[in-house]
Amino acid sequence: MSEIENIPENDLDTAEFIDLEDENGETVSFELIGRIEVDGSNYCAVIPEEDDENADSDVYVILKEINKNDEVYLATIDDDKEYDRVAKEFFKVFDELDEEDE
Repeated sequence: MSEIENIPENDLDTAEFIDLEDENGETVSFELIGRIEVDGSNYCAVIPEEDDENADSDVYVILKEINKNDEVYLATIDDDKEYDRVAKEFFKVFDELDEEDE
């Protein structure tokens, strides 16, 4: 699992936008659109800030929160089964929100 960025835990609760550093060292701004717990682990759904005008699309990135030395990191999910399980849960949550908006 590759770590993407160290981020203070309270920022995940309050921030709409977070800056993450990719594996090339470039900073990219993301909008945090959802956060869920699956099987005891926390996951975030984010979209790149420049894609904000397409926020109604179903394209988003799922990252796993990793706690290391009392700091929270966001990491990609390398295990396909874990990713599929979490993606399915996010889909359910976002689908329910879409139904409420109608």
